[in-house]
Amino acid sequence: MDWGIFSEYSDSALFWMYKRAGIEEASSHSGRRSFATTLSSKGVAPRVLMKAMGHRNISSAMVYIDASDEMVKTAVELAA
Repeated sequence: MDWGIFSEYSDSALFWMYKRAGIEEASSHSGRRSFATTLSSKGVAPRVLMKAMGHRNISSAMVYIDASDEMVKTAVELAA
């Protein structure tokens, strides 16, 4: 069973949610990116994100994770 949060129906559901909220520039892609980046910044492991997003390989999930300068700074400070 596929437990991915973003199924084939989510694109249309997200489109209508964004439209009702008055968010014109959003897309399913930006929703996925926000979801993945937010969880990644909170320390969720990439493999867990991969499963939550319904991807079969980690490289597909990684496309959606942005690394802000602040995230990189925090990571470097952890190593110090």
